[in-house]
Amino acid sequence: MNAEEFLSHEELEQHLRSMGLQFLPGPEEGTWALPFSDPSEGTTTLVLLASGRGNPRFISAQVALMQATQNRDCFHKALSLANGAMAIAKATIDGSGTAGVHTTLFRSRQLFHPEMLRHAVQSVVSAAGFIRPILKNCLDGRGDLEGVFNRRLSEVAPGGTRLVPPG
Repeated sequence: MNAEEFLSHEELEQHLRSMGLQFLPGPEEGTWALPFSDPSEGTTTLVLLASGRGNPRFISAQVALMQATQNRDCFHKALSLANGAMAIAKATIDGSGTAGVHTTLFRSRQLFHPEMLRHAVQSVVSAAGFIRPILKNCLDGRGDLEGVFNRRLSEVAPGGTRLVPPG
């Protein structure tokens, strides 16, 4: 694919504006910071949107949540549990120990639709809101990670989604 087949940075900014999303220039060209507040949890989530970084074919949306400064095994287990429950974004720990969530979408003009961008941003904001309390449990070292995970899952999916063996 040649460069003309990909959305330009200016076109991506136009899509952000048309959706009414507020954004600031990011740390590098082709990146933007999108702040979202959640008054119910008293949190602000900062989404970093990057166009063509790492792979020119994709736009990525990511949220850095917190440093896994202690109980790193707990963080890995929490992220594994979350990845099993969230099909909307991927939860990871990067090389610096920062836990976060991310998703990607195609940057190709032929494959891009503005609603895909809205969905990508919403998915990482939702995933961050879901996993943040679980990761805080790891930092606090309160134990029973699976119990915290199941409580959080029941908060966002009333009735729960526990799998029960047949029989």
